[in-house]
Amino acid sequence: MLWIYAGVRLGVGTTSQAAWEALFALVAGGIVQAAMLRWPPAVGITILGHGVYEVLIGPHTGVAQWYPPLCGAFDLVVGA
Repeated sequence: MLWIYAGVRLGVGTTSQAAWEALFALVAGGIVQAAMLRWPPAVGITILGHGVYEVLIGPHTGVAQWYPPLCGAFDLVVGA
């Protein structure tokens, strides 16, 4: 899910912004992988956290206006 923003930054942002989004996705993905191995419910909690990311940061990343609320609602359902 986090890689969508790296792709958007490639299309509408700078190379530096895309690199930071990719780094964030790698770090967050690694943390989730490690947490998932120790405590599987961490996956649901992380998906809920991604929904919060969508609401707070998503509208300012260059994605289509409809995307953050749609993805945030999806994350709420899947995370729960």
